Amino acid sequence: MKIYYSLLQFIFYIAQSQESWKTIYQEFTGSNWDASSNLTFNQDGTSLLPTLVHLASAEIRSYLEEIQFSVLIHQFLHNLLFLLIINYEYHQIYGIDSWDGEILKMVFDSEIRQRSFILTDGQQICGRIDPIFLEYNTPIVITVSYHNSKSVVIIMTSTLDQSEKDESWGFQNLQIEILECPPGCAFCSDSTSQCKFWKNVESYQFGKSTEEGWLIDGSQQITSSFCNGVRILGGINILQKGQGVVNLMESLVPHFKVQIMVKIWVIGEWQNEEFAFEIDGQLYDGITIVSDDFIYPNCQKQKVRILNVDVNTFHSSPSIKLSMKTSKNIEAIAHWGFQSTEMFIAICASRCQTCTGELDSQCVICLEPWIKINIGCIAPPLECSQIQIIEQQNKQVDLKNSFQINIDELAQNLGEIGQKTVTIDKLIYSINFQIQVRCSEQKIVQSFFRSCQQCYEDQYKLSNQCPNKSNILRYNAIFHQVMEQEKVLIITISESKLQILQVLSTEEESIQVLILQIQI
Repeated sequence: MKIYYSLLQFIFYIAQSQESWKTIYQEFTGSNWDASSNLTFNQDGTSLLPTLVHLASAEIRSYLEEIQFSVLIHQFLHNLLFLLIINYEYHQIYGIDSWDGEILKMVFDSEIRQRSFILTDGQQICGRIDPIFLEYNTPIVITVSYHNSKSVVIIMTSTLDQSEKDESWGFQNLQIEILECPPGCAFCSDSTSQCKFWKNVESYQFGKSTEEGWLIDGSQQITSSFCNGVRILGGINILQKGQGVVNLMESLVPHFKVQIMVKIWVIGEWQNEEFAFEIDGQLYDGITIVSDDFIYPNCQKQKVRILNVDVNTFHSSPSIKLSMKTSKNIEAIAHWGFQSTEMFIAICASRCQTCTGELDSQCVICLEPWIKINIGCIAPPLECSQIQIIEQQNKQVDLKNSFQINIDELAQNLGEIGQKTVTIDKLIYSINFQIQVRCSEQKIVQSFFRSCQQCYEDQYKLSNQCPNKSNILRYNAIFHQVMEQEKVLIITISESKLQILQVLSTEEESIQVLILQIQI
């Protein structure tokens, strides 16, 4: 009888160069741990590791022997699905004992690694004492240079063909490390300082109800199946080679770019067939599919390969049509499906309907009733709806300076030379400015009252001449707000000019708009 034990150690790194590693998960390390406290299987074969890790379709007989060694049954199939924050690279480390040429295979999404071991590999660690029954513990590193998805599928399996008492393998020291993107960024490639403009439209992951919206060949509602213990849309006897799926999403918020990640599963015999991913009828990604030469017993003894599709492109339409198609070169049993779909849209700045980027200044068309200016979309300034001017001659009025303004809504009288900022509540719809102007003989008083945004030629621009020494001009001007907003006004008084500016802001900048001016 041959007895082989194996010890599998792995550390998962999700990397972007230059930054320090952050451990987000660590388990089964050292010698003082109990697998039963970390791994509990449900009747359907699924299990949940603490925090981040899902396991499915794993049959485990024993994790620990007296010698602190993991033992798993022969042909052990292990699927790990990690919920990960955004990432770049993966590194994985393995340690394995000696076998008689059988293969340990590791699938990490689209990356596939395998290694065979022979009797003389390793050293005597445990199990039967025999010069050729050796155990092997060594690291193997796998690197995936680019990965945007928030999930990763890991499948571990072997070609062992005898009882677990004769041939076995296992693992310990599970650790996941990542290099995070900049704070607030959905993707590490975002170059802006804020990069908070991505919005997750929909995420199909980990057993959620996802069928709605996806149609096979544009007509038949798709259903789901299981492959290697993982639920996928489509799959065996549902979505065949040569068929496609379509999903039309409407009423998207204003945006300028989309990022779509899809995890494709191809099952069965594929020989250079094409997978095509289209957006609104235009091809954005094409992949030539070749089957992996490995049979998976937990997927109806079919070959399985996982492909990651990642598309980033400009898009601004309120609807988007996603299409995935496959070609068919040979008559062979082959199916396909997808396990997760993540779609992000890069949204325009608030108040914006059409834009070329995430900044306020990159807005092209503002939502109603916001107004487009060079810094972005601002609320409409106050508009003068009524103006009355009364000239009083030979009347003595006690004015300290040339101007005095009374604002009924604030119960304030202002006449001192200088500048003052006042704030008027958004619930105050109209504002009545009562202004007295003292002018000398033969002086001309020019006045401006903003009436609307689009009618520059029709603004209230008035001119009054004072024929006598003691003329007083009284202005009663009523302004109203176009949309409900808090109103910040800067009132400046000098000997020759009264000016009122309204402060209006985007999320990034502020401007001052002239709404009233009287000058002697």
